[in-house]
Amino acid sequence: MSLRWTRHSLLQFVILLVVSEYISLIHTLITDILTSSRSRWRTWWYKDARSWHLRLQRAEASWTSVIPQLVDAYLLWKYPPALSPGNLIPQPVDTHSSIPDTGSYHFDIDVLDVYILSSTAHISHSSTSASVAADLVSHGFLGSTPVLPSLAVSLKTLELFWHIRLQKPSFSIEAFVKVVCDLYNVRLIVDHRQILTSSYKQMPYHRKYRVALAGTFDVYLTMLRDIDARVISTLGRDTLDWRVINACPPCGYEVSAQCFYILRVLISQASG
Repeated sequence: MSLRWTRHSLLQFVILLVVSEYISLIHTLITDILTSSRSRWRTWWYKDARSWHLRLQRAEASWTSVIPQLVDAYLLWKYPPALSPGNLIPQPVDTHSSIPDTGSYHFDIDVLDVYILSSTAHISHSSTSASVAADLVSHGFLGSTPVLPSLAVSLKTLELFWHIRLQKPSFSIEAFVKVVCDLYNVRLIVDHRQILTSSYKQMPYHRKYRVALAGTFDVYLTMLRDIDARVISTLGRDTLDWRVINACPPCGYEVSAQCFYILRVLISQASG
């Protein structure tokens, strides 16, 4: 009788153990589906309805709203007031120097800089700053996104790539990023004795670097076009008929004794 009771109890214990394991497995699976953003099961029940076109439109709208701020910060970074001819750019006057700035803070961000090969940059933000993107430009960097960027590219690196593309338009962004990553790795090998005291780290090529450089390069070109538009507007060359009037002044000369012709101007254009 005791032997049968022992076997029955053992069977109950095994069944209870198996059921508890299954319950634990199901609980873990449900928790993984509901809470983990990287779960392979999450895509089964959640479908992102946003299209890539919509994402690009929203990103462009976000950048467009801060482009004037970025251009102002870029001009102050590129041409500091102390180095500008005649000190044409006025320096900002701090009227609250005695009041502590409670809205200022500092943050570190991962950067790509082909000149100093630094992995991170220390950025300061004050309460009077227009945005975080403008703060990055003031320090010589351009963020990958206008809001809360996780990676920034130095303006000198973008300027170098711009000059390369002017001479070699077929030079791809991916090739340039691979060159930058190789330079980071070479610098790490050369300065192996200073690894503990420097901010260098190994940087193998990753797709996120190419995406960041491609996006920031488009914004950089937009900033340059905005600067050109400001210069043209300041010179008064943005009117509709300015090019026609000032295209070629000698061609518009008229002689008083010149005979009258039906066609006063003959314009030709090469095909191609």
